[in-house]
Amino acid sequence: MALFVPFATEKGTFLGGIVAIIVAVGISFYGVMGITVLWVLPFSFFAGALVACTISLINKKE
Repeated sequence: MALFVPFATEKGTFLGGIVAIIVAVGISFYGVMGITVLWVLPFSFFAGALVACTISLINKKE
């Protein structure tokens, strides 16, 4: 995150990584919403990046 997102914070990056792992595990092992294994990377990346950017923006304003 820090190389490509100038407003990234440590807390946002960490929580984004945790969310990405949770989404990847949910898709891989539990078949959340019928999504197949081929969608693990795009969905986990999008979820992690979205959470990381949101938390970083909120954290910067504080």
